[in-house]
Amino acid sequence: MNDKTIIDIAQDQDFIVVSKDKDFLNYYLLNGFPPAILLLSIGNISNLNLTRLISENFDPIEAAFQTGSQLIIVESERLVIW
Repeated sequence: MNDKTIIDIAQDQDFIVVSKDKDFLNYYLLNGFPPAILLLSIGNISNLNLTRLISENFDPIEAAFQTGSQLIIVESERLVIW
């Protein structure tokens, strides 16, 4: 599926795009939102460590999206919330 199709589906269904692909960040910078984006900027890590990282940060990620944030970047040591 190409990026535009993913964006269209996310917009139509009010989904959050979760990706490691910075093309979605570029789309936001050029076009704004929607859709909301959860960008995983963590490099190559195991699925176990990815699951741990998401689990440890789930509450603040959920709270940020629920209060109107449209872009959250998950890094190995911090969250960047816009």
